Amino acid sequence: VVGEAERRERGPLTQRLRDRAAQQLIEEKCKKERISLKELQMGGRRGAISQVRSDLALKLARERGPPLAEIGRQLGVSTSAVS
Repeated sequence: VVGEAERRERGPLTQRLRDRAAQQLIEEKCKKERISLKELQMGGRRGAISQVRSDLALKLARERGPPLAEIGRQLGVSTSAVS
């Protein structure tokens, strides 16, 4: 019972750490590509923004493993746009 409770406590913390790491990755990529984070998250379709969003979605899905819906929320697009 104690082990199960400890796993439950780690779950939300792990999720928060993953979210924080993903957000940091997104911010760094936007800064490197000179794109506003807000513009990226507003779902703009300008070529440079779409390319950055595509790169980030691929990297997040492969390396971090969060659900596609969460990646979509962080990048300002739908789940189907991420898949």
